[in-house]
Formats: sequence, structure tokens, C-alpha cells
Amino acid sequence: MGLMNKFWNDPVTQRLAESLLKFSVSQVHTKGKEISIRCPICGDSRKHRNSTHFFIKMEPPYPYYCQRCKSFGLINHSFLQNIGIYDSELYILIKAANREIKKSNRLKYKTHSKKELVIPDPSLNKINKIKLAYINSRLGINLSLEDLKNFKIILNLYDLLDANEIEYLTCSERMADTLDHNFIGFISYDNNYVIMRNLSKKELTNLRYYNYNIFGNYDNSRRFYTIPNKIDILSPVVNVVTAEGVFDILGIYFNILKQNKENTIFVAVNGIGVNFMLKNLFKMGFLDINLSIYADSDNSLDEFKKMKKSLGDAFDSHPNIYNTYMVKKYLLEDLMSFFNLNQ
Repeated sequence: MGLMNKFWNDPVTQRLAESLLKFSVSQVHTKGKEISIRCPICGDSRKHRNSTHFFIKMEPPYPYYCQRCKSFGLINHSFLQNIGIYDSELYILIKAANREIKKSNRLKYKTHSKKELVIPDPSLNKINKIKLAYINSRLGINLSLEDLKNFKIILNLYDLLDANEIEYLTCSERMADTLDHNFIGFISYDNNYVIMRNLSKKELTNLRYYNYNIFGNYDNSRRFYTIPNKIDILSPVVNVVTAEGVFDILGIYFNILKQNKENTIFVAVNGIGVNFMLKNLFKMGFLDINLSIYADSDNSLDEFKKMKKSLGDAFDSHPNIYNTYMVKKYLLEDLMSFFNLNQ
């Protein structure tokens, strides 16, 4: 494109900027210090199709942040592929630029992949009994304290930190005390976050959920929650059942799909778009997916059209993906007809 800007004074930034500005909706900010595009993680604004909340800083290591869904991380080859930029030379240039930053100790952002995490056994005390009673009442089930570990559920933040010998906090001590006492937590897929649900009617009543960053990782794009389950990686097709929130997916697991749960991935996306979550599954090697979406009642048919369009490459690459949309607001038959399903 031949775009020039004094802040894009190196070939890596120049090439990245040109790639980003090829998107149909993109904007340059602060005289070129940032570029914004539609958020590929949450899908951005439903009402305003020209809104861009996903900001990328135009200097290595190219951190990004979405003002809408609060997703953040660093641009790398995997992320560029997810948003449809297929430029092998750009991948190499960004990797080399970030390597130089690490060598010079100028990298301010900690990033790492999935970590091992010890899930603690909850203590038997009055507060934990109340928290357990809330879970069972909300889901209409009868889990014991011992059962919680099997679902990556924690009742106390400090128990998790102690069990893993983590001696630092990634929030204020006062906030951590509140999280420990008034919240219950669900460990994210990548073991880097705890999706914490507020049970208090007095403390932080305007804050229903809080994503606690366990290790201070600068990447929360895989903060979705999955229910531990047996998956046969050699199976030709894997079932994926997805919903928005943790209690939604647990309710489906316990009360709707009571049988035939084997070889099924249950996912709560937690603000991450279904399409972005699916792209992560593709990269894990799950190529043929039988997908069921239990959507919120405020989802529109247009959103599903948009999702299918954004997954166009994935659908073309994986022709054996079957899609079943279980949506409260629309008849299943209507959506099956729209997607031209053969089930």
C-alpha cells in the first residue's frame, strides 16, 4: 500500500500496519501510535458495525487491548492467523523483533502457555458450606465438597495460591481478601485465570464476575472454561457444546445432556466469541466438530450469520464440521435450514 507514518519507522511495524489497514473497518489513532480494528475475540459492537474497540500499539511487542471485552495480549503469528492475516514473512519479522526485546530485558509483558495447576481440596467450614449450597441450589444438584475439584471449581482464592506456592498477588490485597471471602472460582482452560463469581449482596454488588490473573500473564484470550472430560483424540468427530457463562454450561452438563457425555468438550466462552474459541480448538487438532450452541435469548440471527461468515476459512478447511444451533429465541429447524445442514 505504500503507507507512511513517522511512527512506523521500521519494516516490521510498517508491514503490520499495512496488513491491519486492509481490513474493511480499521482506524489510525494518536498519529499512528495505535491502530484499531473490529475485535476478533468478542466480535465487537452488535449495534454499530463500524465501531472498532480492538487497539494495537504500533511498536514491538505489539500489545493489544479490547475496550469492550477487556481482552489483551501480544500480537504473534498465531493471532495473526486467527484474524486472517497469512503472511509468513511478517510472522518471522515479529518473532525476531520480540526476541530482540527479550534479549535487551525491555519486555514488560509476561506471557506463557498452559500451565500445570494444583486444584486444592476445599476446607470444611461455615463459609464454604454456604458457597457449596449456592452452587447446588443454582444448578439443582447435590455436589459434595470433594466433587468440586473434579470440575476445577475453587471456593477460596488463597487456598489455590497456597496449594501452588504462589506468594504474590496480581490485584490489591483488599481485593484479594474480598475475592477469597465472597467469591467462588472456576479455573480457565489454560489454567492462567480464575473466573470468579460474586455471591455477596453487600460487597462489590455491581461486580458479578472478576477474572483473577493467577500468574500475571499478559494474555487472557483463552480464559474460557471447560469441564474436565474424557476426549478421544483419535475419534473422527468430537462434540463441542458451548454456552456463554460457567453456570450455563454446568447447567447443560448436569440437567440437559445427562447421558452420552463422552468425547464432548463443554465450554463456557466467558465473553470470548464462539468463533475465536473454535479457532483455538482447531489449532489443538480438533478438525471435525459437531457443534451445539446454547445461546442467550438476546442473541440475534444476524449474529449467527456473521459468525458463519467469519469462520468461512475454517468451514472450507474442515468440511466435516456439523453445526446444531440450540437457541432459545429461534426454532432449531429455522437455523438448520439457514446453515444448510445435513443432519
